[in-house]
Amino acid sequence: MISARTAVFAAWASVQIAFAVWPGAGLAQTSGTAQDAANVQALEAAARTGDASAQLALAEAYNAGLGTFADYLKAEQWYAEASAQGVARATLMLGRYARSGLTGPADGDRAVALFEAAAAQGAVEAHLELGLLYESGVLTPQDGEAARRNYMEAAQRGSTEAEASLGTLLYEGKLVQKDLDAARTLFLKAARAGNARAQNNLGLMFVRGEGVEQDYEAAALWFELAAEQGERSAMTNLGTLYDNGFGVPQSDEEAKRWYRMAADTARGDHVAALGGETFDPWLTGAILGPSEMSFAQGRARLGDPVAHYRLALTAMAADPANYLAAADHLQRAADAGYAPAMINLGLLYQRGDGVIEDFSQAYALFSRASLAGLPAAADLRDSLASGMSAVQILEAQKLAASQ
Repeated sequence: MISARTAVFAAWASVQIAFAVWPGAGLAQTSGTAQDAANVQALEAAARTGDASAQLALAEAYNAGLGTFADYLKAEQWYAEASAQGVARATLMLGRYARSGLTGPADGDRAVALFEAAAAQGAVEAHLELGLLYESGVLTPQDGEAARRNYMEAAQRGSTEAEASLGTLLYEGKLVQKDLDAARTLFLKAARAGNARAQNNLGLMFVRGEGVEQDYEAAALWFELAAEQGERSAMTNLGTLYDNGFGVPQSDEEAKRWYRMAADTARGDHVAALGGETFDPWLTGAILGPSEMSFAQGRARLGDPVAHYRLALTAMAADPANYLAAADHLQRAADAGYAPAMINLGLLYQRGDGVIEDFSQAYALFSRASLAGLPAAADLRDSLASGMSAVQILEAQKLAASQ
């Protein structure tokens, strides 16, 4: 997926210098500075004059939470304005909104119409989206030939995701005629280009000896490449190879390690990835020693957010039963604008530790921490959102903005 910062940077030349201070990252990450907010204000002023590039850039900002809270309704409004002026990316994103039901009921007919319009405007990804719709048959009648045709169009124009999808369609042979040779060729091309899904599927072909000679060592190689990119199926498959000693030395420990990683990925367990129960990006020695407790408690009574934060971490480290007290300290620090406290309080709300489980509160706290300058918070927010309904996300976005 195109980086939102790249889209913003390329879309509106007159603010290139200002937006260039943002480090390149994935679609939903953000940094939170006064300059970012000023950029959004400048974009909105230009967008209201009818500048299509500014309209697209503003929509991307609201879609991804760049310099402002994510707001899908506002994003859709500005995508529509840019789309009306022929901007392919904007039309593509409107199609994705219609398909996913982010701002209303999912609408397959509208999604197809928008993706076809985006494809006509030159958006390669629109063909991939059409292929997915026709293959799934969830929002539109299932049509294997239409899926194949659209995947082929996107693949011929350089989309490795389309190559992987077309390869899978041909490999499974459920909606179109099975063609293992063509599937292998497509998987191999996409896998060599770094596509994790193609790497995993190519590994499966080697395991099963379908379209290739059975080769467990080659399978292990492709599974590992995919697993290292976060492909959960590849982690499970690699664990199975270690479990049985196929193509790799038999190892219960390695098998368990890959199985655990797959399970963590399935849960979106970013807490484990961050190295523990809490996230502490700036402080060292955040856990208070006995001699520091009295001083920290005094500072906390004066409203020092860092003192509240460190008292919370110390409480949780001493005994998980202290989550209630920790949540109170984290709330005070978060209210004072301390971003690490926002992340940790969000984690408590996400898990229901010391507070009533509340995904909307967790989402809002992660959003606030992201705007305060912690990129990891955007990852946590988006992982959480993957398990929320569109209605819940919209409510959480309103809550974040109100705080």
